[in-house]
Amino acid sequence: MVRTLVDGSFVDRKENVLAFGNPGSGKTHLLCGIGQELVRAGRTVYFTSTNLLVQELLLAKRELKLPKVIKRLSRYEG
Repeated sequence: MVRTLVDGSFVDRKENVLAFGNPGSGKTHLLCGIGQELVRAGRTVYFTSTNLLVQELLLAKRELKLPKVIKRLSRYEG
């Protein structure tokens, strides 16, 4: 599965990558490595946790800036 993700075809299909597992099982490490390979291949990558993304979107909504934040997020390929 990792080789499939590193080739970036999921980006072309506009699919997200979600990783689930126990704390300390290496999810973040693995996804950072995949992200680095995509950057090396010339792709634009946005990496965040779900918690931070939700906080950012809620804050933007509260400040009436949600469309602006969504537009900024849409510039990233994967």
